[in-house]
Amino acid sequence: MIALLTLNREGIIADSVFVQPGRTPGQYNTAYTGLTETMMNAAQPDLASAWDAVRNALEGRCVLSYNLAFVRRVLNENAEHYHLTPFAFIGACLQQNTLLYFRSKGYPGAFLKLSVACKMIGYTLPDHPDAFDRARAQFALLHAIASEQSLDLAPAPIHDRPF
Repeated sequence: MIALLTLNREGIIADSVFVQPGRTPGQYNTAYTGLTETMMNAAQPDLASAWDAVRNALEGRCVLSYNLAFVRRVLNENAEHYHLTPFAFIGACLQQNTLLYFRSKGYPGAFLKLSVACKMIGYTLPDHPDAFDRARAQFALLHAIASEQSLDLAPAPIHDRPF
């Protein structure tokens, strides 16, 4: 399942596209994504039918996404698999920029999960966030950094560390 959400400057969802996972039908990672049966049933039937909507949502805009490299890789892999015309978009990785910002404030880590970054700014992300929750969390994180919000730089729990 692909869930693409774009937020406007006020943090309100401007566009949303949900697409069925044609490459692995019936295999949904609901524990991680927070997807519901309703969302899956309302999704576009396949990526090819939603490709123009995805392109329209991303092209001509500066895309800021947590782990932008993953987003680019998945879009390119799927474009190749479905023989769709790939497209380019400009953007920045909020994960990398957040890590650089937090390190300048004393964060000792080399990796930063969205949930850990949210804890550090006092934002509560649900245990099983869906795409809407993650989009709102990224928006809150961006605003916290932009406003120089104070950070809780307590070390991340062992299970949140990459090694």
